[in-house]
Amino acid sequence: MERINKRFVAEVREHLEPVDVLEHFPFLSDNDVYMIEQLQKSGQKKEACMKFLNLILRRESEEERLDNANRLINAFREEGYQRLVDCYENTDDEDQAAGEDFMEFLFKMTKPELMNEIDAASLIPILLAKGYIKVKDQQYLNSLHVGDRSEACRELVRRMKKKHKHWAAALFDALNETQPALLTKIDPGATNDELVQKGLVAAPESSPTPSTESDSEEEYNSDLEKYDKEVSEKTMKRKKVPEMRLRPYQLELAESAISGQNTIVCAHTGTGKTWVALHITKEHLLKNPEGMEHRKLLDFLQTFNYHLHTATKECLGMNLVFEDHHVFFLTPQILLNNINNKRISLSDVSLLIFDECHHTRKREPYNNVMKQYLTMKRKEKKVPQVVGLTATLGVGDSTTESGALQHMLKLCANLDVYDISTVTKNIEEFQKHVAIPKRG
Repeated sequence: MERINKRFVAEVREHLEPVDVLEHFPFLSDNDVYMIEQLQKSGQKKEACMKFLNLILRRESEEERLDNANRLINAFREEGYQRLVDCYENTDDEDQAAGEDFMEFLFKMTKPELMNEIDAASLIPILLAKGYIKVKDQQYLNSLHVGDRSEACRELVRRMKKKHKHWAAALFDALNETQPALLTKIDPGATNDELVQKGLVAAPESSPTPSTESDSEEEYNSDLEKYDKEVSEKTMKRKKVPEMRLRPYQLELAESAISGQNTIVCAHTGTGKTWVALHITKEHLLKNPEGMEHRKLLDFLQTFNYHLHTATKECLGMNLVFEDHHVFFLTPQILLNNINNKRISLSDVSLLIFDECHHTRKREPYNNVMKQYLTMKRKEKKVPQVVGLTATLGVGDSTTESGALQHMLKLCANLDVYDISTVTKNIEEFQKHVAIPKRG
């Protein structure tokens, strides 16, 4: 029963729809079943999950609790909730988890276009054969597809996501079988030859025959060198990238960070904190001994490339690209995985910017990164500058002013911050661009 821990319960609350598995527990009373169904129907899914778990697992004898736990996992398995089975059996792989984080991020970035162009009808049989959906899912999705193609796509994703941890990778794999041109189209790094090959653009009169990709490491490195050279040449031919023009209040928000201090940039939603972060990054790179490396960052504002690699055990090894790149955009968990796997060290990083930094608490990935930072700092090792971005520091569970203050101080301590950057000098100009609620 030790596997029924907080993490498992949290996964169940997040992803299980209890009505899917009720039929596997005939000993539940009609009244209990009705209460669970009504809770879920009224939008209180998490409460329905907790009611269900309490009824199943809170038994007097250890033998009965263990028997019901096994029955629960079998029900999850039969109804296709593989992500909950994996969580219970603790089969997580850190590299695979990091790869899945990236896949989910990529899906979110491309979702609007995908929803309009995915042919769900062609995906359904593939995903059914691979166990990512059930026959009853197939029947419902096919009926949806007849009336509303995009709604069928959304429902397909919803059903996969709630039952399978690796849903995003599975979806992209299936798309690669059914609509490879779509994957190429949404890839900003697609070459012209790839677009021609997929029939997405017209071929030039003397279009060269696409070369066969080689598995040779030597040829792979050669291809990378050619690609870097082509990108550099294209960049040189581009028009000069316009300089970032920040408003006075944004420049004020960046002052402490640019001076080298750890700080939390705290300003309302919609005030342009992302631009503040880019400005901080640019100024940080300008101080780099290598010189004008900020051009790479500015160039990023116009276009970016990513590499989609579904072999999750090998993907996202930052050590493979760390020496050749200066700016990384990634989830905190991916960073943490690479640190834990000794692929990189925090001492190799000069600046960390945490978006939504109020999540730096308890066992959150941000806080786990900062624990390693603080350990290194105590040992007098080199650590990066830390900049947090947030609209509010929050008050946690506090109900008193002193409790709220303690929560904020704890957040600052977690981030090793002694300074909070807010707008004070340019408040009038700030108020022109931000709707600030007034006291009644």
